[in-house]
Amino acid sequence: MNDLPGRKLAVYGAWMQLGPVIGLLGTIIGMLTTFNEMSEGGTAEPEALASGMGVALVTTAFGFIIGLIGLVMLGIALFGHRYRAPWFFTFLIVYSIIWMLNFPIGTILGVLLLIYVLKRKDEFQTPAVTL
Repeated sequence: MNDLPGRKLAVYGAWMQLGPVIGLLGTIIGMLTTFNEMSEGGTAEPEALASGMGVALVTTAFGFIIGLIGLVMLGIALFGHRYRAPWFFTFLIVYSIIWMLNFPIGTILGVLLLIYVLKRKDEFQTPAVTL
């Protein structure tokens, strides 16, 4: 069985889960820049503030889009290609726990993913090599 497509999807999907974090970091940097420019000018012009915030929030939107695409890739690797590897098992356990922190929908999805992965723990074990 060729695990290469599933492996690529799992690896890329896992890395893409950093998209929202990077997007929020971009938003924070953008907001700090906007407020810094406002404090230097001494006046709070609503147009400048709205423009700066709009630009800063674009990074959040892109980050969430990247994270969503990565989530779809993880789902295809797990359910479509039935990719099973020990590292992927560990990643999915940690990922489901992080999801559980996002009450209420994330909690439900995280618990369901955790149950699914733990029930299939044996599938993620590396097969013994026969000589």
